[in-house]
Amino acid sequence: MTNDPVAGDERGAGELAGRDEQLTAIGAALAGIAAAGTSVLLRGDPGMGKTALLKVAESTARDAGLRVLRMTGTEAESGLPFAALHQVLWPLLDDTRALSAEQRDALERALGVREGAPPEGFTVAGAALTLLAHAAAQRPVVVLLDDLQWADPSSAAVFGYLRRHLAALPVVLVAATRHAGQPRGDGRPRGEESGDAESRPGRVIDLEPLDDDQAGRLLRTLHPWLPDTAHHRVLRASGGNPLALRELPVQIRRVAPDHPALLADPVSADASADGTDPFDELPLGTRLGSLYEDGLRALPDSTRHTLLVAAVGGSFAQRVSALRDMARHGVTAPWTEIRHGIEASGLARVDPTRDLVVFHHPLVRACLVHIASPAERRAAHRLLARALPASYAAFDLLAEGGEDCRRLPYAQRRARLVRLLAPWGPPLQAVPSTTDRQLALTWYETLPETGVEGLVIKRLDSAYRGGTRAWLKLRHSDTRDAVVVGCTGNPARPQALVLALPGDGTPVVSSPLSPAVRSAAAQALPEPVGEGVATAIGIGDLTYAALPAEPVVMVEVRQNTTRHATAVVVRFR
Repeated sequence: MTNDPVAGDERGAGELAGRDEQLTAIGAALAGIAAAGTSVLLRGDPGMGKTALLKVAESTARDAGLRVLRMTGTEAESGLPFAALHQVLWPLLDDTRALSAEQRDALERALGVREGAPPEGFTVAGAALTLLAHAAAQRPVVVLLDDLQWADPSSAAVFGYLRRHLAALPVVLVAATRHAGQPRGDGRPRGEESGDAESRPGRVIDLEPLDDDQAGRLLRTLHPWLPDTAHHRVLRASGGNPLALRELPVQIRRVAPDHPALLADPVSADASADGTDPFDELPLGTRLGSLYEDGLRALPDSTRHTLLVAAVGGSFAQRVSALRDMARHGVTAPWTEIRHGIEASGLARVDPTRDLVVFHHPLVRACLVHIASPAERRAAHRLLARALPASYAAFDLLAEGGEDCRRLPYAQRRARLVRLLAPWGPPLQAVPSTTDRQLALTWYETLPETGVEGLVIKRLDSAYRGGTRAWLKLRHSDTRDAVVVGCTGNPARPQALVLALPGDGTPVVSSPLSPAVRSAAAQALPEPVGEGVATAIGIGDLTYAALPAEPVVMVEVRQNTTRHATAVVVRFR
């Protein structure tokens, strides 16, 4: 072995943009292993590159002739005493000559090699340190601990003991864990099992999200094919998370043939006036969709459902006052309990200065929506629909500051509209918009009960052309023209019209006319010329006053898509 095994070795730097500090710290620890033992603890959110850094450490150590012992924590084994320690020490159990009889018995019982209950106290920790020291005397040892947050408490205590006693040994311990405070799968917050980093010797390094420049360079390097519009969209959604920068474009490319709008950027890059960003749902895939899943599913149902409402509802739903009001109507737990769950989760927090619920990272918000069932999404939108104040919804922007915007693609007009209205908020706001098919279907299913009939579908690349209908309407009720063949009641102010619908020769009795349509009928209907009989839904056969075939009187009719379709007369043609 050379005296300086890793000098200048930064082979992972090209793959780990923005992680120079961590690579340098690991390199320095390995380079000085012969002189002194130490530890490096890497802390960060999932997807921040902790495992990639451990792989660089392993490759560097093996190339330098160092012995590597590894552990990867798993949720399934987090409740098994000494399961994580077993992974680390198993390769060393063939040579336990350095251990006393008491240490050997304690360690073998702890690791399940010998029958008997696992011992208590520091006997196992002392035995583990002695075994490591014996192995390191023959060849320096590097211990790599990945996903330390899942280590069982017994093993975590031993690892903490080892970190405190490495200085005199040619041993380097490099561990990766998530930030303390986020819940484990069993609902308990992570703390001592993460190593209680602040009270331990060695180097503790937090992996922060990449800044905009670093994230932009990495995205361009990994996905040079990505259009500029989608490039901005991915940067916003990833929040500087390296894994998201790698995976989101892969998922977009996978579904883009069926959803080309994903390559556009319909959301304004500017946040709302209160600092919140509009929710932009992108396909996450299995890996990204599960990043925060364990913590989210560990939350009480009332807390998770409240956060889901905040996630899908935009700036209005992130207001504490709005969430508190909605909790009274749609959530079983009191707001004080929900707020405590939010604060304790580490996944979101209440910002008292802005009176907002703020998500820890954009991917927390995205994962909430990703793991929600269709029923949970519908429930969230029903709560929002009842809570949203009466509003004026702006659909498009045709001019701004004297500039004619009609020639611009709708995506650009929409972005300008959102930016222009951001300082106002309700009751004046842009109509909700999405490019996600599943979310659009959820809207279509849940919004009619609030009086919203359906959706308007527009191309993001289309200019505004007056006098033409360059969009589609998808409604639970739709309008079409019908011929008036008669009326019921006094022809001067009829109660209902008898209609001939396209493709159907059977006369249909409309629903009762509105006052406005009834007044218009007095001017539009000719004198009756006879009588006829038609069937009215829920009433039976009715005698009606028949109108002459000429002149033809046309009305616009909305026919609801209910079990018993009723024809509602909207207006006379």
